[in-house]
Amino acid sequence: MAGVLAGVPANIQPGGCITFNETMTALAGMVHDRLREDNLSWRAGLDWALSDDTLLYGTISRGYKSGGFPVIAANTSRQLLPVRQEEVTSYEMGTKMRLLDGALRTNLADYYSDYRDKQVFGVLTDPLFRTLERALNVPKSEIWGLEADVSWRLTAGLTARAAASCTPPVHHRRPVHAAAAVGGPVRPVQAARINGTQFL
Repeated sequence: MAGVLAGVPANIQPGGCITFNETMTALAGMVHDRLREDNLSWRAGLDWALSDDTLLYGTISRGYKSGGFPVIAANTSRQLLPVRQEEVTSYEMGTKMRLLDGALRTNLADYYSDYRDKQVFGVLTDPLFRTLERALNVPKSEIWGLEADVSWRLTAGLTARAAASCTPPVHHRRPVHAAAAVGGPVRPVQAARINGTQFL
């Protein structure tokens, strides 16, 4: 196969592998690339005590997940392209209340996360290997959810507590349709449900 595609004989040992270049015309050999990034994370919040038993709050923050290079046994050099850093701006607002002379406590929160270049695993279509996995960036996606936590002190030694959360699947507002040098586009895998606690 290597001789046909690259015009260079290659002896692949059992358990070994080769990596082709992006145009599938030669062996890639050592793949060299560079990724240089910087960022600034921050967080701000505002609390408003309506009374001794009711607190309203809101927060906004920005964080990053660093980019990097995949460490895989690649079939083509396209699988080794770096992913850019992931940026998320998170908004949360909620209330904390004490009722029934403090016996009942409720916490309610609504949050929204706005992503840029979210890192996911996608499928790279290829004329020779059909489909290959690689890491990629989704240009824009978002997630939102609701959380509720209630505790009720029934007696001096007995407290009941309940918690619930609702988080729809991640929504990609602009799916990836990156043109590839050979073959079809790169596309992300189907979005999965993500629990909101992963973003705390």
